[in-house]
This record gives sequence, structure tokens and C-alpha cells, in this order.
Amino acid sequence: MFVFIRAARREPADKRSYNYLRHDLYCVTKLAPGALINQRGNPMRGFTFAMRTIVTLLFAACVTSPIAYAQEIIYVNSGATPPGPMCDDVRPNLQSVPCREAINEAITGIACWDNAYIDLQDALDEAAALADQGSPYEIGVEIWVASGTYKPDRGTGDRFMSFSLHKNVAIYGGFAGWETYRDQRDFVNNETILSGDLNDDDDPSGDYLGGASNCCTARDTPGCDDPVCEAIICPEGTPREPVCCTRKWDFACVRKAAQSCCNLCSTRSDCDNTLNVVTALNTDSTAIIDGLTITSGRADVFPQSLGGGMHIEDGGATLRNCVFRSNVAISATAVYASDSNVIVQHSTITRNSQFPGKSAATFISQFSGSITVEDSVFSHNDSSGLSIGVDQGTVRRTTFLENKGVGAIVAFLTRATFDECRFIRNVNTFSISSGGINNRGFVTIRNSEFIGNVSGIAGAAMDNNGIAVLYNCLFLGNRSNSGIFKNGFGGSAYLEHCTFVNNERGGVDVRAGFVELKHCILWNNRIPGLIAGETSLAAQLHVDALDGAARVSYTALQNYDGPNGTFPGLGNTGADPMFVDMDGPDDIPGNEDDDLRLRPDSPLIDAGDPNASLAIDRDLDGHTRLLCDRVDMGPYEFGIGDIDCNGLVNLSDLADWPTCMTAPNDTSTTAPCTAFDFNADGAVDLSDYAALQAIISGQ
Repeated sequence: MFVFIRAARREPADKRSYNYLRHDLYCVTKLAPGALINQRGNPMRGFTFAMRTIVTLLFAACVTSPIAYAQEIIYVNSGATPPGPMCDDVRPNLQSVPCREAINEAITGIACWDNAYIDLQDALDEAAALADQGSPYEIGVEIWVASGTYKPDRGTGDRFMSFSLHKNVAIYGGFAGWETYRDQRDFVNNETILSGDLNDDDDPSGDYLGGASNCCTARDTPGCDDPVCEAIICPEGTPREPVCCTRKWDFACVRKAAQSCCNLCSTRSDCDNTLNVVTALNTDSTAIIDGLTITSGRADVFPQSLGGGMHIEDGGATLRNCVFRSNVAISATAVYASDSNVIVQHSTITRNSQFPGKSAATFISQFSGSITVEDSVFSHNDSSGLSIGVDQGTVRRTTFLENKGVGAIVAFLTRATFDECRFIRNVNTFSISSGGINNRGFVTIRNSEFIGNVSGIAGAAMDNNGIAVLYNCLFLGNRSNSGIFKNGFGGSAYLEHCTFVNNERGGVDVRAGFVELKHCILWNNRIPGLIAGETSLAAQLHVDALDGAARVSYTALQNYDGPNGTFPGLGNTGADPMFVDMDGPDDIPGNEDDDLRLRPDSPLIDAGDPNASLAIDRDLDGHTRLLCDRVDMGPYEFGIGDIDCNGLVNLSDLADWPTCMTAPNDTSTTAPCTAFDFNADGAVDLSDYAALQAIISGQ
């Protein structure tokens, strides 16, 4: 019998495939006396006795090594024919099983992709049974799913069914149906869709309130024209005053009708969709989905009213390379996680919707547990982005783009960190909240950008009623009726190396609480109609005389004319920062093309606190923070390439290059040579040399 054994090896991160078990080790054994078989099933006849002895010893080493116990791969292909012949499984016990869960054609010579499971639910059942056995499956069972659309109802139309994840089971999508290695898949072009559109009739262009019934329209008279819907909204035995059926059918009644009387109100044809497309109950981080698109969930029936795309509870899950698209829920339109530890990596959460009049979030993680989001995108959701209410939240290198609702982020009674994130053109449609971050917890934000966000009476970029610490942040082109960074009652904030430029309705607004600014720049922020002038000092920084307090040091503020009692501090200036291009190539201030780095003649270079300790050693570009004698003001440190600190990058700097160049794989560059580390990788090498040459040559 042929045996195929795989060794475990972690692939590089740029493969976008994690914990990958690579087909690295091929072992052989006797097929019959005097004959051996290789991995493609060809007898190796003609071997000498010595050669056969060596091969046999090699095989013995393979089968006695710990890496010989490989995890199971189960295949799913919606275009496959029903299960056919038998072929060798990769289980350690070497039993024969239906080809639908065995190794594929490139290994055994049998077209197992074409004879795979057709229904993903069948594969999940098999995988769960294997994982529950424990050893040797504790290292996991993989399900490889070919491109296509898979629905959780098994053809029954049952909205309450979902794809249920299991511990030590990973589902991988993006296969074309021929692969033998996981890194051969292409989940971008071979889309694997888990869909809640059970009847293939969804119309995303429809309206949740597009129906002809007046149950879907607000008015001053009570009741509506459909007695069934009216009875749902106004059940007997409940208080009837003031209620929809005795006083007036206002928008609150319409909102209830949109959820509960779907067939009357919605023209989206999604009333029969799955409630939660994927669920993960009592699982942990070994429950993995990777390379899947989860779409068309409609969570509108209690208790399955949270997480139209995915509902996670009492455990955890890992989500990688996934897309959550076009889901709707009463709350948590895409994903809901409760008392769970959740990891999200390289994923996109986009175009998910809330019911009319609701203040839902797209992704909610609450109660105990943690949430980690890395290298992902939240975009164009009609519900706000991410709501964090767990013990610990970590968000890295993630973009929040053009979301609507209660803001890009809601942090409530949590400790959360945000590193290298971008908050771009998010709009708060509920006037009391921010378009960017609404903080009611303890947040730390580093090396992040807030550009073009909009809100009503709250801070456009951030509304702080908790504790906030910000380093190297840029606030550009945001619009609000009450400042860009608003500090409210119970709020306390520390901002260092942050720049507020070209914002509408002011920069920092300390309505209450305490705010400290250090090494910051507040410039050209406007409050139209302000008596003191629309770009006056009060438009840059406002501190309420009764409830607010501030300390400002080594900071540039437009129209600052010396120390005053409103915000005491040392080292402040009203000098022009002299940005590279404050209104960008389009000559419109407040857009993403504005270059707010400092020119060589800026008075803010080396103007920071001479005794400052570095809380963070990189600037917003990722370059070393301290390049010359003192830190600069603002998020960008001037001087990359200027090793002699004369304000110019020229041939005199190039002369010092040989003494700074590091050996291969050496990432221990120290000052002053960090001035040559253009790509911030800790090494001074040829890629940095190319960047230095480009500056010197004027490219």
C-alpha cells in the first residue's frame, strides 16, 4: 500500500497562508515482494538490494518520526460528481475511505477533487467527528473548498441552519479543484462563497422600506393596513399608550415593521435568507475560516438577531483572508462575538447594512475575551465599523473607509490599541457620536491617520469620554460642529507628535476633562463665523473655562502669542510650520494629497523638548524619531538621509554611507546611521541606498 506523509512547516507571511502543512516529505514502502512504489504510483523495479535497504530504512525513519502524523484533508467541490471509487486516505491508520475525503489526483492518480463532497455541511460533519477523536487529529483537520456557492440549509429552505465551526477544524476556500498544495489556491479569483441567499433571488439594489403597504411609512395616525403586521407590532397584553396602534405610526413603528414584516416592506427579496450564515459556539482559535466570502445573512429573529454573516459565542475563532459582504442584522450586521477570543487577519468587511433607524455596528466584540484585527479593511458599510467591548482589543494596519452609522470605532469599557490604522471619510449619521473613534474605555492610538471624517455635534475624528493616549497621529480635513478631537465629561487625553491641519469647525475642543498636548501642530483649522477670526487660536484649541483644562508644551499653534492662563506650558510657538505642501497638488486643503512633512527651513525642526524621553521610537513614516539633536514637532521627523544634520541631503551625506552599511540580515542599526534606514527595517542596505540616491538626484 502507498503511504503519503506530510511535514509541518510554517510558510512565510507574504504567502498569505498560515500554519501551512506542506507536502514536503514523500515516503515509500513495499507494494509487493521485490517491488516499491513512489508517490505517483510507479513501481521502482530494478533496485539493488542495497538500494532497497536504504529506501526501507528511510521509510522507517519517516513513519516513526512525529511529523508522520499528518492532518486530514477533506475536499468539497460543488461541481463534483457523487462519490465514486476508493482511494488511499492520509490518515495515520491508512484505512480506505470514500474518495471524496482522500488525497487528490496528483498524488494517487484518482480524480478525488471531482469526487469530493458536494455539500460543505457533509464535510463539516465528517471533520467534527474526526476532530472529536483527539489524537492524532489534535493538530487539526482541513477542509479544502473549491470555488462556488455553498448554502447552509441542505436544500430545505430552513433559515435557522448555519455552517457551524468546530475546534481543530479549518475551512480553506479559493481552490480551482486541481491543487495539491494549499499555497496553489487563489481565493481572489476562485471565490468560495458561503451564502444565505437560499433562493438566489436577492436584490441588493432594493429598499428595506420600498414596499407598498403603509406599515412601511411613518404618519400621524395609528395602525397600518395589514392586520398581521399590526398585531406583530402591537401585540395584545402590552402597554398600549403611547404605542403604534393607539397614537401614531411613527418612524419607530416603521423600523419595527422593517424587521418583523419583511415581506410587506422590503423590495430586496431577502426575507427568506439565512439568519446567521456561519456560527462558532464553544470553539477557540483553532476554528478557522480562510479564503471565504460570507454573504447574504439576515439576522432578524431573536435570539439569532446578531451577526448576519457570523455569530461567535463562548469561545473564539480565526478569520483570515475572508470577505464579509451584504449581510444585515438587528445588530452586528457582519460579525458578532460574545465572550470570545477572535482573530481577524487580511480580511475585508464591506457593504453590510443595518435596518432603517438602527444604530448597529458592523462587527461587535463584547463582554469578556479579546479581539485582534490585522491588515484588514472595513469599508462602505451602512452600519458603523467595529464595536469593541471586550477585555482587550488590538487593531493593526487596518483601514476604516467610508462607513456610516455611529462611527468607525466604538470602544466601550475596554482597553484597546490601534497601530498604523487609517480612518478615512467615515460619516456619523447619529449626530451625538464621532465619525472616527467613540471612546468610552482606555485606548492607545499610534501612527494613525484621520482624514475627511464627518460628524454632527461630536468630534469628527474622535469623541473621548474615557482615557486616550495618542502618538504620531494626523488629523486632516475632518468636519464637525464641535471640534475634531472632542474631550467630554470623564475624558482624559494625552497627545504627542500629533498634527491637526485643515479641519472644519476647529481642532481640539476640551469641553470637559483634561487634555495634554506635546510636540503637536495645530494649524489652519477653521470655525466659520468665529468672532476672533475663523483661524484664530480658539479655532485651533478651545478649552471650556468651567469644565475643561489643558496643558500644552513644545507645540505650534496658529496665532499663539505667548503663555496664557488657559493652557500653561513651555516651548510653544506661533511660527509657521512651513509644510512641504499644505494643500497638495490639487490646491484643495484637507485632502489626502496634502503633504504635511516639514521643509528643511521649518522652525519646528529640532524644536522639541531637549530632555524628552521617546515613548515611541518611530515617526508616522516609520523612520527613526530622533535623527539629530532634538525631536521635531508633528508626526513626521525631518532628516531621513541627512546624517550630518545640516538640513540637506547631498553628496556629503553619501560619503558616510560605507561606514553605516550593515551586513546581510543585520537589523541592529543605531544612531546616527538610522538616518539612512529609509524603509525602517533596522538595516542599512541596497534598498536604502537607492532611496538616498533618488533624493540626491532630485527624483
